[in-house]
Amino acid sequence: MNDEKVIGVAERPPDKNDRTWIVYGLFDPKVVDTNMIHARYIGVTSGSIKYRLSNHISEARRMVSVNTHRLNWVRSLLCNGVEPIIKEINRMYGHDWAEFERRHIREARSVGARLTNATDGGEGMPGHVTSEETKRKLSEALKGRQFSEETRRKLRDANRGR
Repeated sequence: MNDEKVIGVAERPPDKNDRTWIVYGLFDPKVVDTNMIHARYIGVTSGSIKYRLSNHISEARRMVSVNTHRLNWVRSLLCNGVEPIIKEINRMYGHDWAEFERRHIREARSVGARLTNATDGGEGMPGHVTSEETKRKLSEALKGRQFSEETRRKLRDANRGR
């Protein structure tokens, strides 16, 4: 994937203080063409797209009680022994990532892409870094939790085969 040509390129070079944002698409591996019309999900990340793909797969496996269109689509691929293909569509530099994402979702829908995106984009918190204080507070709040035997069984069943 890394040697493939990026579909679009940002309009201006980065400033040294700018964050890099990557708009990516998830594609069905059964459809060889990664043209925008075949995109199933459009997202944005400030990290690596390889890491973001692993997050999508992990969410689909871990969040079994959540039934979004995207998660169900990823699960259907995983049940068939395949994973989505991720491809960088464009990148930008700066702060207006939300409009950047909305524009690409709009463009994909305009060419007929059957996206699993639940919204028009821009609602996430990409690049959010949890402070050490917040991590410490969460850790303290979760220490000593006791799970019922039923909950432990459900967790064991959900994690079996990982």
